[in-house]
Amino acid sequence: MLYWECKRRLALLRRFRVLAFDYFENIQLAGWMAGGAPPTMNEKSQKARHEMNRMMEDVVLSLNLLRVPHVVAYQPVRPGEYAQNVDVIGNIFALYQFQISSQVVFDSVDRAIGTYESECRRLLRETFNPFYWLQMLVVWFLRLPFQLLGAAGFDARKVEDSLFGRLLKLVLGLATFIAAVVEIADHWSMIQVFLQKCAAALHQS
Repeated sequence: MLYWECKRRLALLRRFRVLAFDYFENIQLAGWMAGGAPPTMNEKSQKARHEMNRMMEDVVLSLNLLRVPHVVAYQPVRPGEYAQNVDVIGNIFALYQFQISSQVVFDSVDRAIGTYESECRRLLRETFNPFYWLQMLVVWFLRLPFQLLGAAGFDARKVEDSLFGRLLKLVLGLATFIAAVVEIADHWSMIQVFLQKCAAALHQS
């Protein structure tokens, strides 16, 4: 992930939190006698829900990218229900059905915001590191075959995460490393001359 992408996702999460606050502050939960009826919304909560739905997929992906947990274990409280794991972000508008507090949502989003803030600071420092860009170039090269498979209609992520995909990336990585070592060895004398000139220029200054 690049620094600018990290900043975009951080802004997305902050906006989602504001909208979630507006939503929960402007709904009225049905009483226990209502038999699990959905909450009543006013105009502000409806507007917030509409915007949240539009960004929901990207928000869930943002949490998954940095492995921020957003799933809780639900234990049944009524007959006929069963224990299950509930995604509190993806099911944010159905939390009343599981009697899950909205605070769980804010806990997950706040953790994600803190994680992205730290990641943005790290990526900003890496932006000035030439080895970081070299690493990004190598990663892009290793993922290129899978991106081509995805463009052809295959499930690129599934292939990349498979044993075959990992072995393929290992072989490509080793081949790239060996080729780089051979190239450096072939031009080592030129590199030595360049380094000596740089050292001499620094010494004269």
